[in-house]
Amino acid sequence: EPQQSGIIGPEAGGSPTAADALRKGAIDRLRRATEGDNNGGLWTMSGLLADEWKSGDTFVQRVETDGRTMQNNNAELIEEYQEQHRARQSARDAIAALLEYLPTPLRYQAEMWWVMGYAELNLADNWCNGVPFSRLEDGVPIYDAPKTSAEGLALALSHLDSALALATE
Repeated sequence: EPQQSGIIGPEAGGSPTAADALRKGAIDRLRRATEGDNNGGLWTMSGLLADEWKSGDTFVQRVETDGRTMQNNNAELIEEYQEQHRARQSARDAIAALLEYLPTPLRYQAEMWWVMGYAELNLADNWCNGVPFSRLEDGVPIYDAPKTSAEGLALALSHLDSALALATE
């Protein structure tokens, strides 16, 4: 059979190595959600909206964000929103795997609570009231009611507090 050394098969899913891979993946998801890969990321898009940056390219989505004429179907803004939720869920998945397969060092769990809290902070701060903080549990969506910005910030703070508590142990 062909060997695919870069592919982790299902048989390797329940192990300390897999739990650590999920942790590292969650950190990378947050990196992509903030600094971006090809689309600029949340830091660029929010900077364009706040006049911290000025659009100097030809991408329509960035030009309209800079001019505050964003459409509801602005693909880059939609992607930034989705990436924050992906980072949250990746951290949640990693926490479950770390607790089961790699409970120490505690700083790994602290990192994941921080990733989750920081993504929630971004959602509460950069989008209007009404963001739902839904999640997946065993692959099943658990839908959350829309939250106010204050409720989103409180949720983020609770997860950042969990990160701090574990980081100091």
